[in-house]
Amino acid sequence: MSEIISTVSPLETIDAEQLCELLHISMRTLKWWRQTGEGPAHVTTGRGYVYRTVTVLRWMEEREHVAQKAS
Repeated sequence: MSEIISTVSPLETIDAEQLCELLHISMRTLKWWRQTGEGPAHVTTGRGYVYRTVTVLRWMEEREHVAQKAS
């Protein structure tokens, strides 16, 4: 995913609804994550919240689990 991150503009953003769709979560879950600090970092705007795409991709990469073979 690092290759993808390097091609994304650091100014590109998505809104809360788009992030929920991407992560297959509800707006309620996203709100909870904002309150508890579990979700990706956000920017507060006059119209709500936006998320820098590069920040979301890094956040996802940090939480990526790779299956390990049983020994």
